[in-house]
Amino acid sequence: MRAFTDSTVLGNILRKYRKENRMTQAEAAFHANMNETYISAVEHGYSMISFTKYVDFCEGIGADPLEVMKEYLDSVSKKEPELSDDEKLISE
Repeated sequence: MRAFTDSTVLGNILRKYRKENRMTQAEAAFHANMNETYISAVEHGYSMISFTKYVDFCEGIGADPLEVMKEYLDSVSKKEPELSDDEKLISE
C-alpha cells in the first residue's frame, strides 16, 4: 500500500523544483500561463496534469521536464516496504 498517490509524488517533486528556483505559486502560475489554484492543486496531488501542462509547468518553474520525470519514476518505482504482521491484519 503506497502512502502517497502517484499524483502526490509528482506534485511534491514539482513543488521542490519550484522552491529551489525561489518561485512562489503565483510566479510559477504566471510563467507557466496557468491559474495559481491549479498550480496548488497539482502540487498537492489533488489534480491530475496532462503531459502538455506538465511540460508548461516545468518550463514555467525553470525545471527540465526530463529530469523531473526521471526523479518521479525513480520515486514511484522503488520497492514498497514489507508490511509487518500487524499492518497486514489491519489492511485485510
